[in-house]
Amino acid sequence: MSNWTDTPNRNDPEVVALIRRFRAAPLGPYDSDLRAFLLRFRGVPARGKHVLVRLDGRNAWTLARMGDRGEPVTPIGGCYDDLAEAEWAVFSARWLDLFGWKPESALE
Repeated sequence: MSNWTDTPNRNDPEVVALIRRFRAAPLGPYDSDLRAFLLRFRGVPARGKHVLVRLDGRNAWTLARMGDRGEPVTPIGGCYDDLAEAEWAVFSARWLDLFGWKPESALE
């Protein structure tokens, strides 16, 4: 997908392919198209961005939202024992925030 200035269309085969590639390997490695998208996708302003927070003393993560510089993150829930599933949850939450629809809906 060469142009991400507009909201991706869930019926666009390139969009579906990109989502499938990330879903299949959320920890990488990424091809050049997916890597380029993720750089822009991850480069949104920090305030309100979904992030993962490792739970104390556990190999588990929860979703949180970043605040302004110097403010703590705000946990919003979920508990993931699998880092790949946690990364997918972040991807899905950020996608929904940015584009207004869940990436899972393109995979149905």
